[in-house]
Amino acid sequence: MAAKKSAKKSTNVQKIVNTAKTVNSKVQETAEVIVKDVTNNAKELQHVATSGFEKIQMKKSVSKIKATTKVVNEQITDTAKEVYTDIVNKGKAWSDARVEAVRKRIDAIDVNVNLDTIKSTAKDINSFTLETADEFVEGVMNNGEKIQTITAKTIEGGLKLAERQQEIVFGTLETVKAQLMDSRDRIKAIFSKN
Repeated sequence: MAAKKSAKKSTNVQKIVNTAKTVNSKVQETAEVIVKDVTNNAKELQHVATSGFEKIQMKKSVSKIKATTKVVNEQITDTAKEVYTDIVNKGKAWSDARVEAVRKRIDAIDVNVNLDTIKSTAKDINSFTLETADEFVEGVMNNGEKIQTITAKTIEGGLKLAERQQEIVFGTLETVKAQLMDSRDRIKAIFSKN
């Protein structure tokens, strides 16, 4: 019986592990897209500094972050639902099997002699089943919260990086603009003397 219980936990743990791997790969893909955007923005900044002013947008990074967040949340929810359903179904089957075993034992013995023992055993079985299911669901929910916290921190870091990059771009553009305005005034002054 302990082997069956271990196999059930192992299956559910594997589902959680697979979800965590998928979440990690999505977060990595998002990080790679952000790095590419930052690199492209740096190239665009060089181009802007030499050829004029253009607005640099980071819509691709933001949309990728939103899409990744949605996929991660869906996967966590789906896995939690699967594990919960599996626990409930297997818990009911296990409980039914235990109840049937208890019924067979009751039929085999004198009811009046061991009635208290039988009731106590049935209560213990039901309590154990409920406690095990509750503990497992709590574990799944705690791990889901941890994964969501990690994902939120990763996304927040990506947004901070995008914000810093944008501040650098606009700071550089303001500097280039100021230099062009100074150059314009000098050129006017030179040509106005002639």
